Order: sequence, then C-alpha cells, then structure tokens
Amino acid sequence: LKLRPRAPSVSHLILGGSALGCLYEDISNEQAEATIRTALECGISSIDTAPWYGAGLSESRIGAVTATLPTVVSTKCGRVIKNSRSVSHKDNVEPGYVGHFMTDAYHSNVAVWDYSAAGIEEAFRQSCARLGRAKLDIFRLHDAETEEKWRQATEEGGVQVLQRLKAEGHVGAIGLGMNKADYVLRFLRTYPGVFDSVMLAGSWNLIDTDGLEVLQECQAQGVEVVNAGVFASGMLWGGAHYKYGAVPDEVRHKVQRWEKLAASHGVSLPAVALHFALLPDVVTAVAFGAGSPEAVKQNLALCGSDVPRALWRDATAAGLMPALGDASL
Repeated sequence: LKLRPRAPSVSHLILGGSALGCLYEDISNEQAEATIRTALECGISSIDTAPWYGAGLSESRIGAVTATLPTVVSTKCGRVIKNSRSVSHKDNVEPGYVGHFMTDAYHSNVAVWDYSAAGIEEAFRQSCARLGRAKLDIFRLHDAETEEKWRQATEEGGVQVLQRLKAEGHVGAIGLGMNKADYVLRFLRTYPGVFDSVMLAGSWNLIDTDGLEVLQECQAQGVEVVNAGVFASGMLWGGAHYKYGAVPDEVRHKVQRWEKLAASHGVSLPAVALHFALLPDVVTAVAFGAGSPEAVKQNLALCGSDVPRALWRDATAAGLMPALGDASL
C-alpha cells in the first residue's frame, strides 16, 4: 500500500450527514441548518448523505440549505423511503432504524431496501426531490452487503441503472458506500473500471483495519477512496457507540492503548485518528459526522496538526496497526 503522510486540511474534509438525520439523538431543524451553514462558512465544500439517514430527513435538510449553492453533494441508493402507512407485506422494511434514528417528531417514514433497477431509479428520483437538484454529483450503492441485496444489485439491474444514469449525465460519478470489505472487493472485482469511488465506512481507522485489501484494490484500479467512520463511530472522540452498538471490551482496551501512545508523542487521539485515515495515498478525502456547529469546529481544529512519523513506527511495533512496509514511514 502506497502511503502519503500529510497534514489534514479543510480540502480533505467532507461533512457526513448521518447526525443530520437524528442518529442517536434528536437534532432540530434549526440546529441541523446551523451545522450545515457553519461547515460551509468554514470552507467545507462537500457534504455526504443517504436516504437511510433519518429516512430522508438528512437529505431534505441538506437540500434546504444547499439546493442553490455550488456545494458538492453525494448521496446513496438501495433504499426507498415510504410512509409507514403505505408499506405492504411485499416491502423489505430495513431493520435497525428504530432505536438508532430519532425522527418521530418529524415524520412517520421508513426505509425499504430495494437494489433492483426499479429501486435504484426510484431512489434517484426521491433523492433529487429531497435535495432540490435535477442531477446528482455523486451517487453510491449503499450497504449492499447481504446475498439477497447483492443478487438484486447484480442480477436485477441495479448496477446497470447506476451506469446508465452516469452515461446519460444525470449523475456525475458513481460509487460504492459500504462497511464490509468483502462485499466492496466483490463489487470492484466483478465490475472493474465501473465505479469512480468507494466510500469505505468503519474499515480503516485506529480500531479496524479490515479495509486494507480494499485500499490495495482501489490503488490498483485507480479508484478514489473516501474514508468514513474514521473516529470509530465517535469512540475516538470519547463517544459511547461502536458500529451502531455497545462498545466491546477489546475495542475499549485498544482505544486506551492508542490514547497512551498518542500522549507519549504529545498529540491528541483525534489528531492521530485523522492522520491515520489519510495515510493511504489512495484516500482523497475523509468524511466526519457532526450534529452541531461546535462539533464541526472541533473537527476542523484538527486541520494543520502534526503527527510524528515515529508514532506510526511505535504503533506498528506494538501491534496497534498493520506493518505496511512503506519507506515513507
């Protein structure tokens, strides 16, 4: 894996929209708007979202602010949004929404997964409407990480619709937005040269480096990587969740070891996390989640920070990160 140690700058950062969809806590419309405007005022020019984030709420909030602005907005497909009263027994209602997204005060929508040609077309139509755009900058296949979802996307025309939308100019770029490295690799190797980018979520950070082979494959294919989940669901900022659940003891222990190492080199753990996220040369940007103006500023404060290269050597020796075999470290 080719590495390129670099100081993070605002140009590397993308505002992630999950918190704007009330992930874990109710975020008011006013607070969401203030968060988006703060990011834009601070120089962030790209925002990522998905129908899954608040069952359309995140997209609608982002659209309300950015529809007439030159902001680059990426969103995702594989889920269509329905009012709970219109759901039928034939619909594949996505589990895991209740208890994670706190949106009862805003709507009674649910997310229904559908990776078929018709599902991707409807997701495109809905996202355009919520975002207030006739075209989408970046459209990524989201969480197609079960055999049935894979089958729909590959055998029922989902990937082909993505290609057509790009070819016809309705979408600027297409990609994958996923958590599981094995499915990302499967898509990349089945469709070489098709996807412009991969948003790799939670698989290349201080806790989880399962995405190493994905980074190597993207490097070989010339596919850009946007690294998401780089603070391990907020754990590396002191949060209480890890991958949508409770924090396992082994994860907590690994965080403590990283904290000690960071302190021994005189740097903060979030700064180490952001630098690590940008170490691979193939990573062009990092997405961070924020649900308040303060959280935006907290992340932006990491820009320009420095992490000594000796820290990476010590982390490798301690078994905290894989031996990457790159002379730049």
